[in-house]
Amino acid sequence: MDAAAAPAGAPPDGWPDADQYADDLAAIHRVSTLGPGDHAVRLGQWLGVARDLLRARRAFILLGTASPFDVELVDDPGDVPSAVADHRVDLAIERQATVASLGGTASPPDGPRDLGDGAVVASPLWVSGELAGAVVLVASPDRPPYAAWTLALVDLVADGIARVLEHRADDTSRSRAAAEQAAFEALVASISTRLIASSAADLDQVIAEGLHAIAAFFGADLAFIDELSAEAGVRQRTHRWASPRLLPVDGVDDEDTAAAPVLGLLARSGHLVARREALRRADDPLAAMLGPADRASLWVRLGTGSDPAGILGLAWQESDPPATDELLGPVRFAADSFHGALRRRRSALLARDQAAVFESIARNEPVMTSLALVRELLEHGAPGAEVAILTVGPTGFTLVDDDPAGPRAAWFAGLPLDLSNPYGQAVVTGEPVLVAAVPTDPRFGPAVVPDPRFAAVSAVPVRSAVGGHTTAVIALLGAEASATVLHPAVRAAAVSLVVVAIDRDRDLRRLAHQATHDPLTDVGNRAALLDRLQLALDRSRRTDRRVAVLFCDLDGFKAVNDRFGHDAGDRMLVEVAARIRGAVRPSDTVARTGGDEFVVVCDDLDDAEQADAIARRVIDAVEGSPVHLGRVDLGVAVSVGIAVADAVLDHPDRLLHAADLAMYRSKEDGRGRSPGEDR
Repeated sequence: MDAAAAPAGAPPDGWPDADQYADDLAAIHRVSTLGPGDHAVRLGQWLGVARDLLRARRAFILLGTASPFDVELVDDPGDVPSAVADHRVDLAIERQATVASLGGTASPPDGPRDLGDGAVVASPLWVSGELAGAVVLVASPDRPPYAAWTLALVDLVADGIARVLEHRADDTSRSRAAAEQAAFEALVASISTRLIASSAADLDQVIAEGLHAIAAFFGADLAFIDELSAEAGVRQRTHRWASPRLLPVDGVDDEDTAAAPVLGLLARSGHLVARREALRRADDPLAAMLGPADRASLWVRLGTGSDPAGILGLAWQESDPPATDELLGPVRFAADSFHGALRRRRSALLARDQAAVFESIARNEPVMTSLALVRELLEHGAPGAEVAILTVGPTGFTLVDDDPAGPRAAWFAGLPLDLSNPYGQAVVTGEPVLVAAVPTDPRFGPAVVPDPRFAAVSAVPVRSAVGGHTTAVIALLGAEASATVLHPAVRAAAVSLVVVAIDRDRDLRRLAHQATHDPLTDVGNRAALLDRLQLALDRSRRTDRRVAVLFCDLDGFKAVNDRFGHDAGDRMLVEVAARIRGAVRPSDTVARTGGDEFVVVCDDLDDAEQADAIARRVIDAVEGSPVHLGRVDLGVAVSVGIAVADAVLDHPDRLLHAADLAMYRSKEDGRGRSPGEDR
């Protein structure tokens, strides 16, 4: 899902839809924020709202720690018992936790049951730190089983009733802020539990739902989280909830922006409250905290001052926020839960992106596809920067890009591999290069970025695991130097993935080359010869062009091995292969089939005479000059047999056999004849 949008789809099981969720919180909020009054009235209000929210048949406040419990209050004036004995209330007191029983056959058959056989939920009451009793709700006959959200509401009601009982016991009135804080802490505890229990895949949704809950509790119109880059230089809005009542333009910028101004204001206390009515000057730094339509906003730093991870924010547009002292404590409490969730989220995103790259490599996808996935990993870890991955070849850089023929790719391809630019310097030295201010840098000048909007660049070399030479450069381009700094974990992961992808591609290409090439002369081997010859014959049938095979064998080569050794013979074979390749056309295939035998496949010929001309060039090239073998220069002679494909010679094996026979006739008849006459 889009982490910056409100949660989409059905809420988790047991949780209401968004409207009901807000209404329930508002109902709890209304009763919890009532001013001091008659204690009995307040208790009755709590029971009334509890029965309304849960659609319960009856609601009790029971005092005591064992059956029978004294009935302090029941919201139904008819038939009021003086005491209640029920094993479900006993169980809640014993466990010191909320207990829900659906009743029926699933309930224990023994034990007192004054509250009947229906569904019952009991939540213990704590007064001044001591267990004092329980609040009990009895379901109506048509009430569905209690779900997670209703149990959370019961906890909130129990907390509120406990506060009223504390007021009565102490004969003092508690402030509205205390009741509200207790309710909010219960809500944050519920959110924190869900964040801890959620999987990495569900974390974004749970964070967004938590923002919704906090905003609804305080009546805010907007709640958001901005994550910070590795150096806290750039903030990126990753999660956002907005009231549907907001205008289309809500004054909040969702683009990557500089974090320094906000962090500077947060440096002292870790939080800021900006109220438009309190601003005295238009240039007040707090004015930047407010959007055009905001009455007030609250920002709380996530993490420590030396290691900030993000910012939690709330904004009010249609109403005024609570008093600052009522607001800060609860929201900072919630910030701790979100901070832990953000750390988990970053680790999960990195693990997900790494898995995608490894899967691409395992599937033998093109190396550029795998490197493009590494680029996405880096983009997630470097908000505010544009990422370029450059592979290093003999002639320069190749940009991993969706448009390999575009202007950006051409710009990087034109950079020299030397010390005149940061990317080349990273290759030459093998060390990272940082240009913090491109326009004023004395080493390279402003021409080291492909776009003038970039003011900083960081170039990180990637060295091969085999040989240690630089095979790629990771470049980060940004408007500020802080945007081009990677978190160490992201950097280490990206570098290792690039190494694996490039080295794996090199190994695969090397193995593919070995499978089709002669290891001594680097011309094709027999497998490549047969494959290319079959393709040439198939194409000849479609185009009506001719295909010919030249079978070449060195004369007297065995004597070279016997007299000068196999090392000299190998050097002669390497030289002969190079001369044959230089004599034929670029489209022709040269292969060594064994010993001193070479085969040339010539396709797309006009006629047999063209094959004769190619054969003459091969003989002239091979025999044109001696081969230098250390202290000895040896002349070399070659016999060539030619076979041209026709209706009979239409199979690779038959065509090769015919050329082989033609070569042996050439040897038997004596060299010096025209190759065309030897067929």
